[in-house]
Amino acid sequence: MLFMILTVMAILSSKSKTGEIDGLSFIQTDIYNLWATALLPIMVVILVSLDQFQGRQAHELQRYYANDWSINKLYLAKLIKFWALILLAQLEVCLVTMLSNLLTTGHVTQIGTLLGVSMLIWLGALPLISINAFLLQYANPVIASILNVGLVIMSVLLRNVFSPFFAFNPWNYSLRTIALLRINPNNTILDKNSWMAHDLSFIWYIIVAVLGWLLVDYLVVTLIGKQRWQKR
Repeated sequence: MLFMILTVMAILSSKSKTGEIDGLSFIQTDIYNLWATALLPIMVVILVSLDQFQGRQAHELQRYYANDWSINKLYLAKLIKFWALILLAQLEVCLVTMLSNLLTTGHVTQIGTLLGVSMLIWLGALPLISINAFLLQYANPVIASILNVGLVIMSVLLRNVFSPFFAFNPWNYSLRTIALLRINPNNTILDKNSWMAHDLSFIWYIIVAVLGWLLVDYLVVTLIGKQRWQKR
């Protein structure tokens, strides 16, 4: 459904004579802005909630505890699975964008930049997986989706995407990354000479932040596993 919507957007926008605004494909701007602000966090919620539902139906955790299997390994396997699925979705978004550019502008440009931005968005999605895995223990998928999108909108309104402390908010990562495509989080286009469209230093902040989230995840899952084992 997601990619059908994006494809329809491309077809409708192909009526434009050039398909560009200030030398930038506007369908590319719309697709990546929509993906970063709403569709990506909602997709994470859907993936995690479906897996948790299936796990409850199969009494997955009970089987692991009953057989003294490693909860850390279970969590890592799920994390890798979700991350791989998001990678596939991100690559599809990239492909749809390229095809949309071909339909609307008659050519495909910025292939390397699109791939690089896509991989960075995928990397930055990792903390959203762990956060929503915890959140969905207490909230239903609809509430979790609204909360995720609300946090993204709040980040845009507070204009902290380009602040030095953006890395403390995982919902900022994709918003900051699409600036490399000259996309402002408010769905406007950045000037060609804007420092935000050329600054790459933020990438290291995202990498360090993601590694930090992985460490926190490991410690939390290990602690929960020990507490459950002691209660037996």
